[in-house]
Order: sequence, then structure tokens, then C-alpha cells
Amino acid sequence: MRYNSLRGREFLDLRWGRKSKCHFTFDEFVAAWKKHKSIYGMKSAWGPGIDNLEQHLPITMIFLANGQIGKHGNCRGNKVTGSNLSIDRLNPNLDYTLQNIIFIRNDENRRKSDSSYEDCKIQIQLHEERFVEMKAI
Repeated sequence: MRYNSLRGREFLDLRWGRKSKCHFTFDEFVAAWKKHKSIYGMKSAWGPGIDNLEQHLPITMIFLANGQIGKHGNCRGNKVTGSNLSIDRLNPNLDYTLQNIIFIRNDENRRKSDSSYEDCKIQIQLHEERFVEMKAI
């Protein structure tokens, strides 16, 4: 279902007015998920790194639709569960590629959506200038 939703976005104009294409097969997607699970287990990749997995939040795959099927193959009446698996693009300006996807939680993905990739790069640059290089404002 997650792979099909990525493929379906190829036909929709998203927030930035561009179409996002998926550049991998279902088998490659499953292999990427298995690799994620071998490294992180059932935890989100969003966090302080693989050396601190205890700080990564757990991922669930819970569907609360009582077995009802909706129009597009999704669960009808599906309540969004914050801890559920979400596939995110590291750089939202690029398409869905194996290099650009990350397996995180739905609530983490929603929280990230308020910032653009460019905004994050600027914030990191400012942080490094002020706290690493100790430059004044």
C-alpha cells in the first residue's frame, strides 16, 4: 500500500506544483525496507544516528478501519496513527529514489513538513557559523 501511494503521486501536483516520480520497483522498495529493518529494527530513521537507537521512536503499522476497503484500495475510515510508517523524501525537491527516501513515523513526517529543505540548510549554516565557528551576528 505504501509503494502504491508513492506511485500514485506521480499523477498529482503536490505542494510545490511539481509531480513527484517514483524511480524504483516494488522489489527494490521491499529490499530498502528490509535493509532499514536490519539497521534500525522497527524504529524510525529520524533521530541521532544508529549509535543511539534507543532514542529513535518505534514505528507501527496499525490500521483502524475494521476491514473496510475504500475507493483507492486504502482502508476506508482509516484513522491516522502518528506512530505509523511514513515514507519521506530527504530532499522534497527531488523525486522518490532509493537514495532520497527515509522510513520514519507519520507524526515526524508531518512535523517536518512545515520546513523546506532550503530552510533547514540555512538554519544549519547559521548554527555552524554562530556556535561552531563562533562568529558574531
